[in-house]
Amino acid sequence: MENDYYLTPEHYETAATNGISEQALYRRVYHERMPIKRAITQPLQKKSPPLWPIWKEVAEANGVKQATFTYRVSKLNMDPEEAATMKTATRQELAQRMNENKARVLTDEQIETARGNGISYRCLHRRVEGGMSIAEAMTKPTMTKAETAAYARSKRKHDCYVRRSISAFWGEKKSKTIV
Repeated sequence: MENDYYLTPEHYETAATNGISEQALYRRVYHERMPIKRAITQPLQKKSPPLWPIWKEVAEANGVKQATFTYRVSKLNMDPEEAATMKTATRQELAQRMNENKARVLTDEQIETARGNGISYRCLHRRVEGGMSIAEAMTKPTMTKAETAAYARSKRKHDCYVRRSISAFWGEKKSKTIV
């Protein structure tokens, strides 16, 4: 019976004749948990030749760096020619594009009104995102710490009451079915 757990010198020799290095064989068997027979016979995958050396001059002439080129080809699935010839945007161009596509929810006047009422921009934005009308979000005063604590206590009492009533309900049902 063949040793299925440990690589022997014969395994390494067979793998070497099939063009598989010792490191690749070790990785396949011990890290990838590939069966030894398959690990020593299955050929390694051939990598495609790197594209950067071919397109380096064109890309650098257009101001495209190697990392950008590689990202465009591998992650964005761009054609190498397009990836090398498409110029990169400056920070100012990117910021301008972002501002053009940005839809503002609140106007400067609304933000100033809220500040005048003692409401921070963050609070105002969260209120509007949470579904409160803009007029109410700008004018409703924020809760004090005491009001917040009282609100939390009332919620906790309500949750306890609900939990007790549910457990009482199921407790009664269980006792009826057992009898």
